[in-house]
Amino acid sequence: SLDAKFSVQYMAAMAVAYQRLTADLFDEKVVFSPAVQSLLTRISVYQEPRLPANPDIAHNPVTITCRDGREFTMSVTQPKSHWRYPLPREAWLGKFRANASPVLGGTAADALIDAFDHLAEAPDVSRIAGLLRR
Repeated sequence: SLDAKFSVQYMAAMAVAYQRLTADLFDEKVVFSPAVQSLLTRISVYQEPRLPANPDIAHNPVTITCRDGREFTMSVTQPKSHWRYPLPREAWLGKFRANASPVLGGTAADALIDAFDHLAEAPDVSRIAGLLRR
């Protein structure tokens, strides 16, 4: 669902329910499942105005409050894929394959990686355009 792709609440629900956020979790069968819809009603998001603006640090504290009142808070100041601290090549290739292969097929995803690896030597982008046309 398109709405889920832009919902912080949905992303938090997937982290709680599945401990991951991958393309398959945006399928409408998952998005509109009773379990996920129930979880979404218990998630609220707000912006903390006291957090400083700093492009080098991602302030993203998350607090989970249990029914018995206990709270657990965690924050990651340097996410795995911050623009200043990019993922290692193999990690982002794995992420690309996980997202592109279901749509394009594994062979085309690997061919795209190869095409981008050799983009500087290519006379034009027709190979890339052809692979994306599927």
